[in-house]
Amino acid sequence: MQNLKNYWAYLERFRAENQSLKMQFDKNRVVFIGDSIIEGWNQHPFLKENAHFINRGIGGQTTSQILARFTANVIQLQPKCVVISVGTNDIAENQGPITLEKIQHNFLTMIAVAKEHDLKIILCSILPVSAYYWNPKVLPGNKIRTLNAFLASLADDEMIFYIDFHTALEDKEKFNVKFTEDGVHPNLDGYTLMSDILLKSNYL
Repeated sequence: MQNLKNYWAYLERFRAENQSLKMQFDKNRVVFIGDSIIEGWNQHPFLKENAHFINRGIGGQTTSQILARFTANVIQLQPKCVVISVGTNDIAENQGPITLEKIQHNFLTMIAVAKEHDLKIILCSILPVSAYYWNPKVLPGNKIRTLNAFLASLADDEMIFYIDFHTALEDKEKFNVKFTEDGVHPNLDGYTLMSDILLKSNYL
C-alpha cells in the first residue's frame, strides 16, 4: 500500500534533490508546490534563475496528491514561505469526481500543517480555463469562482496571503489568448505577468 501511495503521489520524484537541500539551510528559501502551473513556471527566469526558489510542481496533480507529499516536499525543506497553486486538476476530475468540500478540506489541511511550522503561506488563485482539452465535458467556470472565493476568504494578511492571478489572466470568462497556448496553461507572457504580480505583492 505504501509503495502504491508513493507512486500515486510521486513521492520519490524529488527525493535526491530534497536530501541535498535539507543539508543546506537557507533562511530565504521559498517552496513553490502544485501542479503543471507551478512545474511550467521553471521555464521562466523568475523561478529558474532564483536560487532561493524551489520548484516542486508535478503536472496533472490534484490537491489530494499535493497534500500527500506536502511534508516531504515543503516542510522538510524548512522554507520561510510556501506558494501553493493547485486545484484545477481536481475540477478537471483527473483522479475522478471530487466534491468542492473535499478540495477545500485538502487546502485547509495543507494550511494547518504549514502553520504548525510557522510558514508564511501564499495561496494562488486557480487560473481561468477556456476548456480542459483532455476532459471537455467538464464546465469549470463556477467551480473555479467558488474555490477562488474560498481561498481569498482564508487570507489573514499575517500568515496567509492570497494572490489573484485569475482576474489578470481572464478574458470573458476564458483564459486570455495573449497569455496561453492551450486555454489551461500560461505561456511565457502569462508567466511574466504572474511573476510581476507576485513580486509586486511584497508577500515573498
